[in-house]
Amino acid sequence: LFAIQVDAGGLSSALRQLASTTEALYKIPVEVKGAATTAVRDARVATQLYRIAQEAVTNAVKHARAHAIRLEVSTEAGRTTLSITDDGVGMRQEAPAGNGLGLRIMSHRAASIGARLSIESPEAGGTVVHCTWREAPHHGQQG
Repeated sequence: LFAIQVDAGGLSSALRQLASTTEALYKIPVEVKGAATTAVRDARVATQLYRIAQEAVTNAVKHARAHAIRLEVSTEAGRTTLSITDDGVGMRQEAPAGNGLGLRIMSHRAASIGARLSIESPEAGGTVVHCTWREAPHHGQQG
């Protein structure tokens, strides 16, 4: 493992690189939608969000046996959400969300940046990981 530092404005680029690498290694299509260019102005936040996406993609490949994955960044009413959606087998009922080490790490990463993490397994199948945060107001220098 190696440390990855994502620049404040580089989350979208990092997500596209994650998608490209995943497609090349596992032959699974990964779609990237939306842009995080204005939503993330802090490198620490961008890095934690990238790591959450990376863990969710890894889970989709290794555990869910997904055939397709979508990474999406959307902003609404002052809140930004990073969603990772796969079409795999979903979460097992006997293993509630947050029970595995990777899921606990994602929750910890989200909490460390003031974000909320939620994980769903829709009845139609697959898994959806949402990480939602409100970016602190940006205070530029005056003068």
